[in-house]
Amino acid sequence: DVCSVIEAADSSLALDRSRKLEIYAEAGILQYVIVNLGERLVEVYEEPLSAERRYARRTSHPPGASLDLLAASGRLSVRVDDLLP
Repeated sequence: DVCSVIEAADSSLALDRSRKLEIYAEAGILQYVIVNLGERLVEVYEEPLSAERRYARRTSHPPGASLDLLAASGRLSVRVDDLLP
Protein backbone atom coordinates (compact mmCIF):
# COMPACT_ATOMS: atom_id res chain seq x y z
CA ASP A 1 0.00 0.00 0.00
CA VAL A 2 1.07 3.56 -0.71
CA CYS A 3 1.24 5.81 2.37
CA SER A 4 2.35 9.03 0.76
CA VAL A 5 2.85 10.54 -2.69
CA ILE A 6 5.34 13.37 -3.13
CA GLU A 7 5.34 15.60 -6.21
CA ALA A 8 7.68 18.45 -7.10
CA ALA A 9 5.69 21.14 -8.91
CA ASP A 10 6.51 24.26 -10.82
CA SER A 11 4.67 24.55 -14.13
CA SER A 12 2.43 21.58 -13.18
CA LEU A 13 1.15 23.16 -9.94
CA ALA A 14 -2.43 23.75 -11.13
CA LEU A 15 -2.71 20.13 -12.33
CA ASP A 16 -1.16 18.80 -9.12
CA ARG A 17 -3.60 20.78 -6.95
CA SER A 18 -6.64 19.72 -8.97
CA ARG A 19 -6.76 16.55 -11.04
CA LYS A 20 -3.91 14.69 -9.33
CA LEU A 21 -5.20 15.64 -5.88
CA GLU A 22 -8.64 14.25 -6.80
CA ILE A 23 -7.14 10.99 -8.07
CA TYR A 24 -5.03 10.47 -4.94
CA ALA A 25 -7.88 11.36 -2.57
CA GLU A 26 -10.27 9.02 -4.37
CA ALA A 27 -7.66 6.24 -4.17
CA GLY A 28 -7.39 6.79 -0.40
CA ILE A 29 -3.73 7.89 -0.40
CA LEU A 30 -3.27 9.01 3.20
CA GLN A 31 -0.88 11.86 2.46
CA TYR A 32 -0.25 13.88 -0.68
CA VAL A 33 2.71 16.25 -0.61
CA ILE A 34 3.44 18.97 -3.17
CA VAL A 35 6.87 20.56 -3.09
CA ASN A 36 5.82 23.93 -4.49
CA LEU A 37 8.97 25.18 -6.18
CA GLY A 38 7.54 28.52 -7.32
CA GLU A 39 6.34 29.61 -3.89
CA ARG A 40 9.17 27.78 -2.06
CA LEU A 41 6.97 25.88 0.36
CA VAL A 42 5.64 22.38 0.90
CA GLU A 43 1.89 21.70 0.85
CA VAL A 44 0.65 18.64 2.72
CA TYR A 45 -2.82 17.18 2.15
CA GLU A 46 -4.13 14.56 4.61
CA GLU A 47 -7.33 12.81 5.65
CA PRO A 48 -8.65 11.77 2.23
CA LEU A 49 -12.40 11.95 1.66
CA SER A 50 -12.57 9.36 -1.11
CA ALA A 51 -16.23 9.84 -2.05
CA GLU A 52 -15.72 13.61 -2.35
CA ARG A 53 -12.36 13.27 -4.12
CA ARG A 54 -10.67 15.77 -1.81
CA TYR A 55 -8.65 15.99 1.39
CA ALA A 56 -10.06 17.26 4.67
CA ARG A 57 -6.82 18.85 5.82
CA ARG A 58 -4.22 21.02 4.09
CA THR A 59 -1.15 22.52 5.73
CA SER A 60 1.65 24.66 4.28
CA HIS A 61 5.23 24.53 5.48
CA PRO A 62 7.71 27.34 4.64
CA PRO A 63 11.51 27.12 4.57
CA GLY A 64 12.88 26.65 8.07
CA ALA A 65 9.94 24.46 9.12
CA SER A 66 9.77 20.69 9.50
CA LEU A 67 7.01 18.28 8.54
CA ASP A 68 6.16 14.64 9.09
CA LEU A 69 6.02 12.34 6.09
CA LEU A 70 4.18 9.04 6.29
CA ALA A 71 6.29 5.93 5.77
CA ALA A 72 5.62 2.23 6.15
CA SER A 73 7.49 2.29 9.46
CA GLY A 74 5.64 5.36 10.81
CA ARG A 75 6.30 9.08 10.47
CA LEU A 76 9.55 10.56 9.28
CA SER A 77 10.42 14.14 10.24
CA VAL A 78 11.90 16.12 7.33
CA ARG A 79 13.07 19.71 7.04
CA VAL A 80 11.45 21.75 4.27
CA ASP A 81 14.90 23.10 3.36
CA ASP A 82 15.98 19.54 2.51
CA LEU A 83 13.13 19.20 0.00
CA LEU A 84 13.64 22.53 -1.80
CA PRO A 85 16.44 23.04 -4.34
